[in-house]
Amino acid sequence: MRLSSWGAGVVLLLFVCGTGRDVVRAQDAPTAEVQRAQDLLKTEEAGWRQMKTMMEQGQIYVREVVVTGVALPPEELDAITAPFEGTWLDKQVDISRLVELIKDACVSHGLKRPSEFTYGLYEGTLTIDFEGQTSASSVSSE
Repeated sequence: MRLSSWGAGVVLLLFVCGTGRDVVRAQDAPTAEVQRAQDLLKTEEAGWRQMKTMMEQGQIYVREVVVTGVALPPEELDAITAPFEGTWLDKQVDISRLVELIKDACVSHGLKRPSEFTYGLYEGTLTIDFEGQTSASSVSSE
């Protein structure tokens, strides 16, 4: 069930002003409080619209990146993943770019270049798992 802007404003106003015998009608509330409630609703609706648009375009919001299965120093992993945290990422382009940066770092540290990985997103945490492929092997001289 979706409340109209007016209906949501009344609910918010009732919440802000109190309930029961202390209920204040919108026309009796101070103008500044009514305006603030309306502004909050507009801001929230705009945020939800933006999030919906980003998701429809294949974007995901990533709060944190966790990488498992590679033997890179934590400081280096942090430096690689930092630009991808706290932002919207394209599911295909940005995640592929991040994975390539990690693979290249493995090679530069003398580790085997990982070939397979899985990833998942849960509550803003992007987890990339290389399934332990790079922890023991080194780059061959072939």
